[in-house]
Amino acid sequence: MTMEQINQPDMNWLDMPDMAVNFDVTTSCSCALKNADELLHYFLPYLEEWNRNRYSIHEFAKKHADKGISLWTANEVKKTESGFSAIQVFLEGDVKGYLFFHCQLLPLGTLQ
Repeated sequence: MTMEQINQPDMNWLDMPDMAVNFDVTTSCSCALKNADELLHYFLPYLEEWNRNRYSIHEFAKKHADKGISLWTANEVKKTESGFSAIQVFLEGDVKGYLFFHCQLLPLGTLQ
């Protein structure tokens, strides 16, 4: 699989207003690619760090850009009534592919 074979999502999160992930509610990741297990295991330590440090989306994206991680909108994943949506995480470093990070996004400054 090459990155050219993957449908590029609509917009890089760094080109949008910064948001916070509400890690006080359930989050999850999903992936339907052949190498899904490898992608999910590779991303898990980054996700755990994101949760521990409560980075904003921009902070996380900038911190890990040099590792080939980028965050994109996932407009094909519908936002739920409770505000849950997905971030498409592209991995272009040691492991290549993408996954969806399902989470509740909040404007910065609303988390305590």
